[in-house]
Amino acid sequence: MVSSRLGNPVSSIRWINSPSVVLPTSLRRSESKCTNTSLLCSTCGFRALPFPKKIHRDVHSWTTKYADHEDIKRRGRLTWGQAPTNILLVKKPHDRRIAEVFADIGRFLLMYRPDIIVHVQHAIPDSEISPMIEEAADRIHMRDESSDYCQGRIRRFDDSCRIDLVVTLGGDGTLLYAASKFQRAVPPIMSFAMGRLGFLTPFKIASFAESLDHVLAGRYFFRLRSRLACEVVHEPCPRGTDDAPNPTHGTATNADGQSAHAKDGDGGPPACAYHCLNEVLIDRGQSPMLSDLVISCNDKPITTVAGDGIIFATPTGSTAYSLAAGGPIVHPTVACTTITPICPHSLSFRPIVVPAAAKLTVCVPATSDARQGVMVSMDGRNRQPLLPGDQIVLRESPWPVPTVVDKGQDSWFEDLSRGLNWANPNVATAAR
Repeated sequence: MVSSRLGNPVSSIRWINSPSVVLPTSLRRSESKCTNTSLLCSTCGFRALPFPKKIHRDVHSWTTKYADHEDIKRRGRLTWGQAPTNILLVKKPHDRRIAEVFADIGRFLLMYRPDIIVHVQHAIPDSEISPMIEEAADRIHMRDESSDYCQGRIRRFDDSCRIDLVVTLGGDGTLLYAASKFQRAVPPIMSFAMGRLGFLTPFKIASFAESLDHVLAGRYFFRLRSRLACEVVHEPCPRGTDDAPNPTHGTATNADGQSAHAKDGDGGPPACAYHCLNEVLIDRGQSPMLSDLVISCNDKPITTVAGDGIIFATPTGSTAYSLAAGGPIVHPTVACTTITPICPHSLSFRPIVVPAAAKLTVCVPATSDARQGVMVSMDGRNRQPLLPGDQIVLRESPWPVPTVVDKGQDSWFEDLSRGLNWANPNVATAAR
């Protein structure tokens, strides 16, 4: 989360592109003695940082060190104010090969990192954890360590756990699942590629020990990936009338259907908002009829779309469902949200790119046919129906996701070329 000097949350991307100096609320800094506020880049207008380049994050005990302003736009250097002591392991379920690697990483941390507590998901059975503990205890027996010692360093993860680093084993979906477990501040996520495409999983599992050592020593970089805050507003307006729904008089619910109106203490979005890393999907569900959706941007109507649905995607989600529906591919550092219709009943409605700071509203008209079925889902989860008069309010989330990257330079085009099987420019040049 990023916040101005007054403590009002804004997005990480707006912070990066704003001429004013703002800081993450969760990245509390010490007061700077520097009063120079006129350091403006003549090329892009970005204000140089008039504060120490090392920023401490007390929530998850990690810090960032930024280089020049060009680097800050795409990544930060991952260092640790305190040595990480709590690591969450998240794995793709029902995969024997991943289960074996999960056990290998667990044994490695238990044997060679005695100061680290390993947290695991509740869904992982004891039959996968017990052999890992027994083998680790056998190997360190010469140090007079017992299985009880190893058992005490394996804990089940819950919302009250303090996590310094998340390690995922799987594909992009596993990373999405891990990020969804942190609906506020998110610890750095390190992803090992054990899925299919893997746009978000840069690390190779063959060298997991070396990679973990480097990350724990602060020798890698991270990239902040923006999220969407999705709020569902149930409007109690009369059905079959032309009264426009008013979101201020509705009942806001979270992704689990729980009513909430409370605001966050730091002035952030409503506490009921669900934060999505990929996209928010609004579709017709199992209904054979087209869905009618009224779309507004900053309270100004854009259009009414009739079709199978619509996708609101972050730059990270632009290579997922949005891409399959014909949406644009967006670099993860671009401050925007893409709006991609799904099979619209109009050839003139094409994908749209709007600023990340824009407030987007999608309304199911109160006069909609009762036979129409409209559903909303966030990152493929928390699917729930929408009734006539209901609204979806989308804003940029103040809590981005820091993903650990394995290279200091930007490798996004390499990952994109590999994932989409683009032609190799070197091969094309040699062919000429």
